Amino acid sequence: MVVVVAVGVLAVGGLVAGIAASTASYGSFSPSHLATGTAIAFGAQWAGPLLAFVLLGVVGLCWWQSTAWTDASEPDDEQDRVSEVTGHIRRAGQISRWTQGALLLTCVGAIALVVGSVLQTTGAGTTGSLNWARNVSQVASLLAVLVVAGAGIWIARQIDSGQASSD
Repeated sequence: MVVVVAVGVLAVGGLVAGIAASTASYGSFSPSHLATGTAIAFGAQWAGPLLAFVLLGVVGLCWWQSTAWTDASEPDDEQDRVSEVTGHIRRAGQISRWTQGALLLTCVGAIALVVGSVLQTTGAGTTGSLNWARNVSQVASLLAVLVVAGAGIWIARQIDSGQASSD
């Protein structure tokens, strides 16, 4: 849960930083493309593949725990043991659902980072190779986040549907 809460803190901090960057220097809510792109990119800089990998690890641990506890339950277990197993499985499912939300939030942040980069490029008035290299790098980062998030959401759905297996 600490990782999921930390992602929320990063997202809220990025949002506040982006708003501050867009209004403090320019004094209005209608800055230029360059200023808007800079503010968006500044606010979304937290959303990247590294964070998505960490969240994938959290979902993977939830899947592992869910599978381990499902395999540990036996029909002839005492009632206390069944209650304990059910609690562990339910907790793994809840954490995986929160992590799915964090993965989706990371995807939105990565998309915002691409939008900010494109706005910076178009707002700068130049189309030099360095400007476009930044866009290519941000798009590649977005694609990596989408791939990792897709895998994480697939794994989390396995937990939610009760089909966790020990593959």
